[in-house]
Amino acid sequence: MGCRLWEESPLTTQLGQTQVQVIDSTGTASFAKLLYVSPKQINYLLPAGMASGLAQVSVLDNGTTVASGIVQVQPSAPGIISANSNGQGVATGYVQNVAQDGTAGPPQFVAAYDEALGQYVAAPISFTSGYNLVLVLFGTGFDNATASNTTVTVGSTTVTIDYIGPQSQYPGEDQINVELPNSLAGLGEVAVQVTVNGIAANPVSITFQ
Repeated sequence: MGCRLWEESPLTTQLGQTQVQVIDSTGTASFAKLLYVSPKQINYLLPAGMASGLAQVSVLDNGTTVASGIVQVQPSAPGIISANSNGQGVATGYVQNVAQDGTAGPPQFVAAYDEALGQYVAAPISFTSGYNLVLVLFGTGFDNATASNTTVTVGSTTVTIDYIGPQSQYPGEDQINVELPNSLAGLGEVAVQVTVNGIAANPVSITFQ
């Protein structure tokens, strides 16, 4: 799953004594903005303007390299967030009924937590007569994505994209809004596939009643 850069993020490139340095395929070195640091995990955003190709990532503790590895950088690396945080199954997102005058009703989430199962399951989507239904999904790695170079299929239906780009609230998170035609009603569980610049994201699912 790719990372989108957040140019106006207040995030720092150092937490405690920890830094993450990235050297791209041209040899340009920069420090990544850090989202989270613990003894076993570091979440970071790739620096802006990185060249495509193999990049070396190094974790620094007080300026000393303690771990390193290689990542593949490409212009787009779309990934869709799933409700159970494993990249599979029911999506994280919601639907909204939009009236002809553009006013939108309250969001209806496409997943609900099942206490007995201890995980999120599908919350079936229904259509309301006289309203357009818009699906909002969240992901990352949508850099260079536009409605013209992105396709979204819901089941076997290619749907219209209203928006694709930064989510504008959480660093590194992207958003895509698509219109759901009434022909999807009653189909049950279907796969949602997002493809950006020919690169397919992980499929997720939603359910229609």
